[in-house]
Amino acid sequence: MNEENTTPNPVRPREIADLLARACSLTDAGPAADPAERGAYLTAKADLLARIAATSDDPAAAAIAAHAAVIAAHAAEALTDQEATC
Repeated sequence: MNEENTTPNPVRPREIADLLARACSLTDAGPAADPAERGAYLTAKADLLARIAATSDDPAAAAIAAHAAVIAAHAAEALTDQEATC
């Protein structure tokens, strides 16, 4: 574990369970899933992974968190673009 970690908001098991439940719900909805809910899920996932990476010395954790943040940002951008064209 990263000894320099000052993360005031450590990841709790319940948060992981809640995120997995959201993933299942989106999977069950399939293509009918609300795009805003998909974006919110991706943002929550990126946040959770960033908080996990902040407590780890594993460079892979940081890379995975960064990748998740990019995906969430792209989803938010696509949603904004979609709303602008409606």
